[in-house]
Amino acid sequence: MDAACPLELTPQEYDAIKQCEAVVIREYETPGGSRVGKAVAWGDADEMRHQADTPGLFVVPVGLSIICQQVLLVSDLLGDG
Repeated sequence: MDAACPLELTPQEYDAIKQCEAVVIREYETPGGSRVGKAVAWGDADEMRHQADTPGLFVVPVGLSIICQQVLLVSDLLGDG
């Protein structure tokens, strides 16, 4: 991602992600230019790198466009605590 954007996580996603090595974050942009990141997959770091790098077809909510997707280590995303 070019710059930091808000990350939307449900409490259930947060609890699941804490138990994993890495997460795939997909960044969306609205027609107004605001951006939001959403966790779309989480698990083993190698698997998440492969998933993020594999081309695919995605259902995108009306009005949004995908800017990028990347893998973040959970330790970097959530910090130490």
